[in-house]
Amino acid sequence: RLVEPLGKIQIAPLRTRLYWSVKANVYICFMSALLNILHITNFEPLVAEALGPHVLVIKPIEYLLTCPVMMLTIVVLGGEAVPRQRQLENTSITAVVLISGFFASMSLTLTLKIMFFTVGCLFFILLLQRMCLSVREHSGGQETLFGGIKGSVYKHLCLKIVSTWILFPIWWLLSYEGFGVVSDPDINTLVTASLNIFAKGAYVLYVQAIHDKYS
Repeated sequence: RLVEPLGKIQIAPLRTRLYWSVKANVYICFMSALLNILHITNFEPLVAEALGPHVLVIKPIEYLLTCPVMMLTIVVLGGEAVPRQRQLENTSITAVVLISGFFASMSLTLTLKIMFFTVGCLFFILLLQRMCLSVREHSGGQETLFGGIKGSVYKHLCLKIVSTWILFPIWWLLSYEGFGVVSDPDINTLVTASLNIFAKGAYVLYVQAIHDKYS
């Protein structure tokens, strides 16, 4: 049922939705590994030579190919209680957040950096609002995303995503891509990679734990 339309999968039994989510995680892990392998090739230097030394594309491409899928999984796992149009909403908003972050990092002037960063933050707030709606709809109005730490595994999964993703704009402000508080390139690479591994790892493991418990 992996290749069935997502609209049908979302209204399918929980076991089917969990199976699809685990397979989606395989895709996420594969694309993350593949794109990170490119870091040891000449791909990034060739792009920088063509477009400028400030243009780094591997990380943004990885985020664009994986993060919207994570948001899509959130909607699918929500089941028929969550409107199916939320699939397009969440993935599109996530893509806009990531593209805004890319242009903020690529900008050479502080004004442009702040402008694109602000746009990204506004769309991130909109994404949080969509996630809050999903949690409320999934619970039949009984739960809210930020209404305490107790609740369903669905709410906890959403909270895990929010609590890890919020670290990225905070780190961006400190990194050399943002205000340059931390200018050492090795430290920047290490912290960014660690955040990425931590965020995706926590998400993948938690989805797998839900699958093992409820399938």
